[in-house]
Amino acid sequence: MIGDPMAIFKDTKQWRIISEQDARKVIEHAHPRWRLPIKVLYHYGMRASEVLSITPGNIREGILTVPRLKGCDTPEHVLVPEIREELLQLATERLPGIRLFPYCRKTFWEQIQSAGFRAGVERCYLHPHSFRHAAGRRWARKGASPHELMALMGHRTL
Repeated sequence: MIGDPMAIFKDTKQWRIISEQDARKVIEHAHPRWRLPIKVLYHYGMRASEVLSITPGNIREGILTVPRLKGCDTPEHVLVPEIREELLQLATERLPGIRLFPYCRKTFWEQIQSAGFRAGVERCYLHPHSFRHAAGRRWARKGASPHELMALMGHRTL
């Protein structure tokens, strides 16, 4: 019988969720072109593919609406003050239907890794999904109910 292939891994009993402080360090150390997509990831808890799919048409009257992957509902997010003007400006510079961030997921991941290394953040936290979980944790700490979290994160079930 073959042994447990997972036996080589240490169970940390914790999710690999980037801290608020480390997330801000990554943003500060990111190349200027990459700061805004990382901020969107941080503030809205979207999947990397969702961030990279945003077009000017997803922004209307101060509301960001991005279809979630995996057949989930499409939540509406108020543009947060920290990125509102920057996002609106970029949207006016693009033609309708043209992505605001015309990059691939792998490059996005590499840029997060690169900024994180410069910021001195541990590698295990330098993944776009870590920012997604950090947003969910932040909303939960601010009092969001499980159903509100489900809607904000684009999940169908709890």
